[in-house]
Amino acid sequence: MTSVVIAGLGRIGVGNKGLAGEIPLSHLSAAMAVPGVRVVGLVDAVPARLDEIRGEYSGQFANVAMSESLSALDIQRCDVVVIATPPEFRPAAVEEALSLKPKLLLLEKPVASDLVSTRRIVETIDAAGTALRVNIHRRFDRRHLQWRQRAPQKPTLVTMRYAKGLMNYGSHLIDLLMDWYGPVEMVQSMGDLRSTADGNDSVLSFRCRMSKGFDAFILGMDELQYDQHEIDIFAPEGRLEIAAGGAEFRWHRPVPDKHYVGYEHLGADESEVDVGPVGGFLEIYQAIHGFIANDAGLPGCTGAEAVANSAVLDAALRSAAADNIKIAPEITLA
Repeated sequence: MTSVVIAGLGRIGVGNKGLAGEIPLSHLSAAMAVPGVRVVGLVDAVPARLDEIRGEYSGQFANVAMSESLSALDIQRCDVVVIATPPEFRPAAVEEALSLKPKLLLLEKPVASDLVSTRRIVETIDAAGTALRVNIHRRFDRRHLQWRQRAPQKPTLVTMRYAKGLMNYGSHLIDLLMDWYGPVEMVQSMGDLRSTADGNDSVLSFRCRMSKGFDAFILGMDELQYDQHEIDIFAPEGRLEIAAGGAEFRWHRPVPDKHYVGYEHLGADESEVDVGPVGGFLEIYQAIHGFIANDAGLPGCTGAEAVANSAVLDAALRSAAADNIKIAPEITLA
């Protein structure tokens, strides 16, 4: 049995019910859906949230320890601790989680609010000999995995558009960019640094020069009446479009121009359209159970990769503060 403690009972921790039908899109729903995984502890700093969970699950958690902090939880040890608290509370939460001697810490992204804190947290977990994964659920989504294999291997150019903040949607895009295409060599901001409407995040456009020899342009937007989490991967043979937050994949190939003889433009190949909700949470917990119960390999975003992601965002912010100069991300761990 794989025992799990979840700290942080917000939308990602226990919510998102019905967001995509029956697909689990929270840690609690995914953990409860995997045979062999058992939730043994729930933690939230707001007592009312614990009361809501008790009422909502009406007796299902009679044997589940609940507390306002990990340190006060009536559990000696467990296999997995999930930390889905806000980033500013992560350092203390990680220290408390390690006292439970877990085999794995699963952290929500971003690991922390800045590169220095991210690096320190990852090094602390490494020093404890505990495995670490950061929850980027698209890495486990089956359709993302399939299209990762089918995507152009040598892009000419990549464009990405995000809303809802650099640390929020922006960090998801950077993870996909580096997971699919490798390291970022240089970052250069474009335009002014702004704050999101709620003041809790930043909005910034920037360019990434990839080690594979092409540029990726990440365009930050705010004050929209709709979501933006869109990607276009251009290659000589066509364009891969990833739209609606990854729910829609379309391959566009050259076709004869409808209006001008002898010209070609891109048209969607109807045989290469893939539409459906983005999952990944269920697959994360299936992989975690295999890791704990059978010592299987565990895919997903590692601590070092999380530091690299944070380093790219940090370089973009430092570039914006220094008149848009080119900056190499500081990705190394101590």
